[in-house]
Amino acid sequence: MPFIINSNTSKYVLLTKEYGISDVNISCNMTSSLGQISFGNDGKVYSKLSNYENQENKYEIKQRCKIELKSEEGREIGIIIEPKSGYTYIE
Repeated sequence: MPFIINSNTSKYVLLTKEYGISDVNISCNMTSSLGQISFGNDGKVYSKLSNYENQENKYEIKQRCKIELKSEEGREIGIIIEPKSGYTYIE
């Protein structure tokens, strides 16, 4: 039987349910949703993937991106993603 992740209960999808995250802010978010970050095999980082031909670089992140996570207890942490390399670290 294949492993199926349920988006309503999966700890990999719902940070609020599994880890007590109350707020997420992504500085490089170019979508109407919470946010999406994709890493290319060439090291580039994208804020969104395009479904259209010849637009593969339209959503490439050109500046440092910060993901801010806030817990229900008021604690905060920042995750920084560098453009071009995808190097990621905690601030």
